[in-house]
Amino acid sequence: MDPNKSKPLKTAKTSWQESVQQVNTLLVPVKEAVVIFRQNPEYDIVAGALALMLSLKKIGRRCQVVSPTPIDPQKIIPPQEQKDIPETFMSNLGQIANFLPKKQLVMTIDFTEGTFSQGDMEKSANGLILTLAPEENQAPIEPLNINSQIIESKPDVIFTIGMENLFNLGDFYRNNQSFFTNTSIINIDNHTNNMNYGKANLIDAKASSVCEMITLMLYDLRFTLDEEISKILYSGMKIKTNNFTPRQFSANMLEAASISLRYQQTR
Repeated sequence: MDPNKSKPLKTAKTSWQESVQQVNTLLVPVKEAVVIFRQNPEYDIVAGALALMLSLKKIGRRCQVVSPTPIDPQKIIPPQEQKDIPETFMSNLGQIANFLPKKQLVMTIDFTEGTFSQGDMEKSANGLILTLAPEENQAPIEPLNINSQIIESKPDVIFTIGMENLFNLGDFYRNNQSFFTNTSIINIDNHTNNMNYGKANLIDAKASSVCEMITLMLYDLRFTLDEEISKILYSGMKIKTNNFTPRQFSANMLEAASISLRYQQTR
């Protein structure tokens, strides 16, 4: 039996369940997602982002984690915790990009009839050479029949992690505002002054960590967590709460930790 589904999650606020339902609705048509977080993040935020990326890939979505600043594991991992960091966290750090998905060149050739006998692309000293040749006895390709345009490569949805507002991205946002326009944003944060800028906003100022929130969100969405994803989420909760110190205790924190531990123990 899937330990994630062993009992219903008890949440304090109806608004949380409503927000999770909004997330579920937004994810239905999604093929590609970007997960992005603030400048100079803590381990908890990076761990939550990687766990979310792996969870989305597990259900067949393409996903890229983006950071506006390079991630130095020595700076985000406390020395006393370094030996206990999950291998999957370390192996996926290299997948975090420091740039947004690139713009794409799209070429359209008005060649509705016939086929090409030759198609090739190669690099040269002068740049990239694309060679296309129509079949013999067919009309040649004319320059007027070729149209090219630059289009922005945008995901279907953007997850923002641990950000009160988009300006937490600094120049990364100011220089790329069009990337965030007309794209659904799912805003996951535990700051009291969050601006609720997403189409769906999962905000819990009482949450002890972002990893706690992501664990509970995935649980409510009925995602199947695996052992490695659970380890990453648990490590984020553990580090953020200083090994679950009493002042951090809450029903949701204990429930999230229990979910991640149950899944690890059943494998």
